[in-house]
Amino acid sequence: MQFLYFSNMKHEKENRNNMQNTMLPNYSLRDGFVLFDGNNHRYYNADALAALVWNLIQQPRTLGEIRDAIVEHFGLDAEVAENDALHLLRQLEDEGLIEADSSR
Repeated sequence: MQFLYFSNMKHEKENRNNMQNTMLPNYSLRDGFVLFDGNNHRYYNADALAALVWNLIQQPRTLGEIRDAIVEHFGLDAEVAENDALHLLRQLEDEGLIEADSSR
């Protein structure tokens, strides 16, 4: 079995260089937040689940770790939580906001 670690480290490195990617007010995990990607000049509105995942991946995490946190926080079934997390992570990766790293 191959583990993927998801993190937003790609943009963290860019932030140190140009400060163009900014997370606007992180109201709370319940409310979500708005993320501005200065490289693409786009805003992303994140719901509570996306906010939880985004906060988790400030450090590299496995899909299993993310799933377990969603189950604990929202009380979802593990399979539903994993599917929701994977869908969100793929969207974030497609937008270039995160990276999946299988080299660990």
